[in-house]
Amino acid sequence: MDLPENLPVPGSVVNGLRREALEQLLALRSRSNGYALWPMDVPEIAPYTPQNQTLRLRFQRADQVFSAPGVEAIILPFEEIEKHPDLLAGETPLWAELPQLVWPLEEQTILDRLLALQEKGLTDAVAGNVCELILAQRVGLTVHGGPTMNISNTLSMEAYEAMGLADATLSFELPVRMGAKLGGTKPRGILAYGRLPIMQFRACPARGEKGCGACGGRPELVDRKGVTFPMICHDRRYTTLLNSVPLYLGDKALPSFDFATLYFTTEDRDTCRRVYDGFRQGAAPWFERTSGLAYRTLL
Repeated sequence: MDLPENLPVPGSVVNGLRREALEQLLALRSRSNGYALWPMDVPEIAPYTPQNQTLRLRFQRADQVFSAPGVEAIILPFEEIEKHPDLLAGETPLWAELPQLVWPLEEQTILDRLLALQEKGLTDAVAGNVCELILAQRVGLTVHGGPTMNISNTLSMEAYEAMGLADATLSFELPVRMGAKLGGTKPRGILAYGRLPIMQFRACPARGEKGCGACGGRPELVDRKGVTFPMICHDRRYTTLLNSVPLYLGDKALPSFDFATLYFTTEDRDTCRRVYDGFRQGAAPWFERTSGLAYRTLL
């Protein structure tokens, strides 16, 4: 700031006033203001004791399914069960994984298709969000929470329990040590293997100007470092982007959960079987893997 000429006050006095004003502003800015918080009593978390841990196998395609006596359940996308309803007569219970994205105008169609499967013997469904939970309940199916329910604390676990979930797979973004401390009363489990779903696309990134072309439904994205990320097309309704390497916790020390799920997506049947055998034996992986956030400290 330029001072006018012939100012009756010396410049040193003006500069002193500036410094004083600045000090007062800094004092005001550094003052801590107290804010009234809404009173809330945080309930004490009652400890949950898991039962004997079981294993669930989730497959993307029917041709991946193999016989695995003692497995609690086999999970398949409900579209695959529609194509292979004979699988409902197998010895291992078969659960239908509902579509991750359901548009409002499709809800009645999904309900009708679930009713048709129920008539053929379907009793259980895996829901990935609240919409799917409600749809499955309307049909009268037993509903299990999938990993995309994003259950990562006791309050969310209890809220979904109140909505009727039979059990839930915890968020794969939750470290296992924190997951083991969650309260609630329903069984809970974790994903212990699989290419984790990163996001869903309404407009497939692999689709060209002329449409899907010769795409077989399993396109890939390659990033600037040359890393390949597989994608899965869901009947051209949406596309799921998967992680470049699978999660694998078979050789890790796991806190006790009620169940663990092996989440198969792009693997062939032989690879699925080999992963299953290795996991049960606690073997180290023969492939590049990630442990995700399972053992990271976020807080």
